[in-house]
Amino acid sequence: MDILRKLYQLFGNFTTHEGLIVLTYHRVNDKLPKGELVVTPKEFAKQMLFLNVYRNRFQAVGIDEALRFLRGEIPHDNLRKTKILITFDDGYRDNHVNAFPILKRYGFPAVIFLTTDYIGTNYKKPRYKDVPWERDYLSVDEIKEMMRSNISFGGHTKTHPHLTQVSYEQAKSEIFGSSPHQGQPPFCYPYGDYNESVKKLVKDAGFSCAFTVKPGINYVGQDLFEIKRIDVLGEDVFSSFKYKITDKYEDTGVSLNRG
Repeated sequence: MDILRKLYQLFGNFTTHEGLIVLTYHRVNDKLPKGELVVTPKEFAKQMLFLNVYRNRFQAVGIDEALRFLRGEIPHDNLRKTKILITFDDGYRDNHVNAFPILKRYGFPAVIFLTTDYIGTNYKKPRYKDVPWERDYLSVDEIKEMMRSNISFGGHTKTHPHLTQVSYEQAKSEIFGSSPHQGQPPFCYPYGDYNESVKKLVKDAGFSCAFTVKPGINYVGQDLFEIKRIDVLGEDVFSSFKYKITDKYEDTGVSLNRG
């Protein structure tokens, strides 16, 4: 009972939504300075523990079930249970090293959007040039391993450009070149940058849906090519994370300072 009481004191009271919340991560890493796009494994583990402890309030879903929900193909739950889709942008190696074991621990599905030209290469973004390993993106073998454990993959273009700032032909090449051409994978707009022309290209390339960086909760009838997401940032502490995924965050008196 002491453990349950301590968990309650930490997590506190809250109410939840009846929609779909899509969480956006990039890196899960403690070898890089904590920053906007870098969440530590410790914080990620705490966030996933919260979702696991409150499985009666949250349901971690995969991409297929998320889309069925948005199409209205899944009956509403009697209880107010929020559906959670966990996503990662870019396809960094630390998604496999640090996030994957935590997701497997709880049996949570997730989606990783791949920048396909960088798969298995030694390319490093300038901001991550000091990462302490040679290869900074997922390899084909790592992707295959994760796919066997309920991790899905989608397109995020070939080289991560602003799609509205390049020519139509280049945008087409970037989008079509990032499709696995198997089934109907999801797509994610780099930088959340898109317009109607880009949106049509994504549809024409055979993607099932597309994710933006517009914040918010998704409900039945949501445009499947403008799905909203909520950023989980490195600067977030646990109370910030909890606030982002609940309806009414009630102060428990526990001090969790942002920083």
